[in-house]
Amino acid sequence: MRRAPIVTSLVVLLLLSSACQNNQEAAPAADIPVDTTTVLAKSDIDYDRNGSKEKLTVRMMSGGLKEEKEPGPYTGVYWEGKFQLELAAEDGTLLHTLDLNSTFGEDSLIFAKNRAFNIAFADYNNDGYPDFSIGQYFSSNGFTYNLFSLKPEGIAVIHRALFTADTNYSILYEKAGNTSFKNRYYDMDKGQMAETLFTWQNDRFVRTECEGCGMLQPVSTEQWSFSSKEMEERYDRFAEKKDDELLRGLSPLDVFKFYVKASEAGDYDTQYALYIKDPGHEVPSYKTYINDISRDQEALNRSKQMWAELKLSYGLAEEIDGDRALIRISKGNGNQEEEKGFQLVKNKDGIWKAAWMPMQ
Repeated sequence: MRRAPIVTSLVVLLLLSSACQNNQEAAPAADIPVDTTTVLAKSDIDYDRNGSKEKLTVRMMSGGLKEEKEPGPYTGVYWEGKFQLELAAEDGTLLHTLDLNSTFGEDSLIFAKNRAFNIAFADYNNDGYPDFSIGQYFSSNGFTYNLFSLKPEGIAVIHRALFTADTNYSILYEKAGNTSFKNRYYDMDKGQMAETLFTWQNDRFVRTECEGCGMLQPVSTEQWSFSSKEMEERYDRFAEKKDDELLRGLSPLDVFKFYVKASEAGDYDTQYALYIKDPGHEVPSYKTYINDISRDQEALNRSKQMWAELKLSYGLAEEIDGDRALIRISKGNGNQEEEKGFQLVKNKDGIWKAAWMPMQ
């Protein structure tokens, strides 16, 4: 006769236990107290090529840090809230801002706390201003990215909702010419990776069916010239003093032009001064370099001829990815076999220098 209460108690305990388990499974991500003005990413970029570095920042304006313990795309600690792009002058003066959430059409954006967020720059439409991408999780097959451009009038959105097979918050798209780039993505219908091209036409990127479509345009030799009289004088001072501080604040493209100028002039001292000398970079000693190259008079003639030929029909595009940069030298016809590249590396003092044997 005493078994009924015991059975009833067991049933109640089982129901309570089940309810607790269900509550645990449905528990939302835990909030973590945090400063809501947190900077998620910051990159130096001389967007207007005036010799001074501006700073591009991704800043959280409101929201918080959360932790998701359940398996899924957001497992771990992540930032969730409203974010803003900020472009500031070298002295910290705020130049331009852009509400990042509105560009994605989302009230809240999410960025994993422990994932690298390095803004990668390139000039995708060949207008002389740096462009960059920022992405958000879309599916297990990739992120969706918006493309932005830093212009004198502000931070502009130049393309939206580009689904790409990548999981980094900022990526460098492969250029297919002066005004085109490739996008790789997973085609759900075909069950395999696919690739398409986007080409700048008038004021926007459009999908194109062939590599180089819409990109044929005359190449101006002005691209190879110094941007101002001040830059010419700066080169002269560097050629005289070989002081790296005279390179501080210059873009990779500016340093490349210094290298070309020295190469054309046969100024091997200045050319050597432009190479990176940090530990871990194999560069011959100054004496070895000068002795070897001074005995090869044909090298000067070949260099002059090479640069003269390139200037006639090749354009320049700068691509920056963290501490490395590439000057892409191409005819703008999408033929990768004709493309050349010049590599640069940012040294320990934050100054762009030419990599040893930079041409590829």
